[in-house]
Amino acid sequence: MTIDQRAVRQRSKGNITSASATQESAADGMPPSIRQRTFSESLAFIAVFSLVAGITALTAYTTFRPASKPWVLHRDSSKTPALAANGVQHDVSDIRQSMHIDYERRLEAATRGGRKLPVLTYLRWLHIPKTGTSIVNTFVRWGCTNISQDTFVVPRLERPKDLEVSVEATFMWDWFFRNKTGRQWLDDHCKDRLVTPHPTTKKNEYSFHLHRPLQRWEIPHTASVFRMPRQRSYSNYMHLSKHYNESRQPFETLYDFLKREEFWSQHAKLLLGRKYRDQRVITIPEARTAAKIVSDHIAFAGLTEEFRLSCRLFHAMFGGVPHLLQFENVRPGLDRYKHKGRRTESFRYDETEFKDWRDEADEIVYEAARNRFWNDVRKWKDEIELDGLGPVHIKQSV
Repeated sequence: MTIDQRAVRQRSKGNITSASATQESAADGMPPSIRQRTFSESLAFIAVFSLVAGITALTAYTTFRPASKPWVLHRDSSKTPALAANGVQHDVSDIRQSMHIDYERRLEAATRGGRKLPVLTYLRWLHIPKTGTSIVNTFVRWGCTNISQDTFVVPRLERPKDLEVSVEATFMWDWFFRNKTGRQWLDDHCKDRLVTPHPTTKKNEYSFHLHRPLQRWEIPHTASVFRMPRQRSYSNYMHLSKHYNESRQPFETLYDFLKREEFWSQHAKLLLGRKYRDQRVITIPEARTAAKIVSDHIAFAGLTEEFRLSCRLFHAMFGGVPHLLQFENVRPGLDRYKHKGRRTESFRYDETEFKDWRDEADEIVYEAARNRFWNDVRKWKDEIELDGLGPVHIKQSV
């Protein structure tokens, strides 16, 4: 085949290819130039979408960076400005450091004044729903050793970023009882105070559980926080029905929620060894038995409504002094995040919707807890005031 013949054949192939492309374009009604432009635009869209997704993932990663351990949150809060009462911005790391210095100063002064070191005794936290998860930080700061100044606990990743003002590196609360490495951390740092051998099986028992009923042998080791029954029930309603729609009834009213016996008397149920959602109604004699346990047998009773003083009383009884970060409400109701004034211990839900409804059994238990708390405050008043956080005021109505 000569060169001229090959050239003719190539031109023929080109004409055939061009004709084929023209036929395809005619078939789909789109000229080749437009098709090429559309393809280019699609590639550009995919590139932009990938870039945005990458930036979003990177932002999420740097916000809650797992570092070397996936259960540790390292928030870059040092760059987050904090507003003081006078409206002036301050660097968060400076505020946090000043809190650490304040803690060391007060601990040294309290020790000189006779405050004992943390008592070497096991305490089991009886976690009653909606009574104050934030108390977990008091247990960790008291019961664990060889931990950094920034070791604090928050519940999961659902909390808004404004908690970064005071909490930089924290553990997720669920990790302590949902993860083997969480139990291992307690074994390593909290032995004898938050971890103890079972009296019979000798297997390690842990202070932290998600609303686990009290076992008989744990009663003298129990520390718990109690809340006004109506306030606790309303918080439970907001948490389960309003925010998480657990009942799958998006418009469930408080009145309908209160008909569900599984949410009644959860103070008493857990104290008596029942599951917190047990649907059996607590009788008045059973409530009095639970109240007796609170009055005479558990190691510590605090009040949600007196959270700050509860933390101070705890340290007076069991040693050490509270760090200011222990007073932070790390888990207020989700609606209360919208209103910072609602995050304080003095906040109360409006109870008018309850009308005549009362949780008689838990009212009996709460009254016993309230009397126990204020009696302990009177007994330990001088010891409490060694923590350098000011005088203790006993409520005259108690």
